[in-house]
Amino acid sequence: MHPPRLLLFFLLLLLLLLLDGLAAAEGSRPGAGQLPSSEKRCAPSSSPLPAYMVNLSRSGPPQADVVRSLRPQSVHQVGQRWSVVFNLSACQPAELELAELRLHLPSSEENSVFSGGPVWVDLYHQQVITCPSGLSSPHPIHVGSFAVPPSLPSSWRVLEVTEQLIRWAMNSSLSEEAIQKMLCYRHPHTKHLPMQVANHCESVDRTAFLVLFSRLPKEEKELNSSTLLQTAKSSKFFTLGTSKDIPFRGTKRHRRHKKRNGLSHMSLKELATKTLCHRVDFYVDFEEIGWGSWIIYPKRYNAFRCDGKCPVPLEEKFLPTNYAYMQSVLKYYHPERVPAACCIPVSLSPLSLLYYEDGKVSLGHHEDMIVEECGCR
Repeated sequence: MHPPRLLLFFLLLLLLLLLDGLAAAEGSRPGAGQLPSSEKRCAPSSSPLPAYMVNLSRSGPPQADVVRSLRPQSVHQVGQRWSVVFNLSACQPAELELAELRLHLPSSEENSVFSGGPVWVDLYHQQVITCPSGLSSPHPIHVGSFAVPPSLPSSWRVLEVTEQLIRWAMNSSLSEEAIQKMLCYRHPHTKHLPMQVANHCESVDRTAFLVLFSRLPKEEKELNSSTLLQTAKSSKFFTLGTSKDIPFRGTKRHRRHKKRNGLSHMSLKELATKTLCHRVDFYVDFEEIGWGSWIIYPKRYNAFRCDGKCPVPLEEKFLPTNYAYMQSVLKYYHPERVPAACCIPVSLSPLSLLYYEDGKVSLGHHEDMIVEECGCR
């Protein structure tokens, strides 16, 4: 090779190396819709329950049928820009009523990189892309970017992201197809697709989480079946054992002895009143029925139950229907031909349960869980 040609060859090679280095440096800069490199990202580890969900379960009935808390797959901060990655597979746009991204931002005094302008938050969904060849890899899909005004004290900030999540969910299949084509056809002969690997960080769960407020599908509500049964079946922890596998407090002999001692001190009038239809305590302990591993709160509650006989004929205080009252009158005149009315719950109240569902902490609102009144029907 002639010296001029050799010099030209080396110059071209040097130029290509410079261009490649500039492209790599440009691609590493995070911006809107672009996830930072995986070297400085943090993945969630096992952590205490979100205090927000615990407080929500204790504050009364939620404003949705199901409330789910999603832990981030990873969180990353570069200056005043935050990137938060979630698995949003549980987001169903037809059922979603409200979505809140809760982010704990440090104060501007704690973080010297804050310039006083807004903090930008980029929200991503981690989608697993599978190629026709069988290769698969998690890939972040940009959902939206949000500006958060700076605050002097360190505090939790709440961003409503309902509209952005619904818009993303409606078009998620198109985004997945585009990314699949880009990755699978760009790397047709590789054994492994490019993968975003996250490092572990203890504080990620205390930095951000996503809360989804959803309603049950209309078809599911119209079934008029037990929502608790559906919730239990969907839990991976749910099992039905035999009664001998579950310890129960107290023995029959002890309970009979206690009952006899209690009745011996009652007057005839009190005894008659006690045997009529009324509400009694009935404690449900989820540990005793094998549900303690997936139900977080409450572990135990008083469901109450109805006990006693229905008098003949019925009185108003037993809240009879017209049918039950006529049945009791016929029972009075023909005791051998007509059965007595039954003492059953006539008014029930709901109970909110905090439980694990597919690795997420969920809050479900279940109707008809606690007996409020008993009557004869």
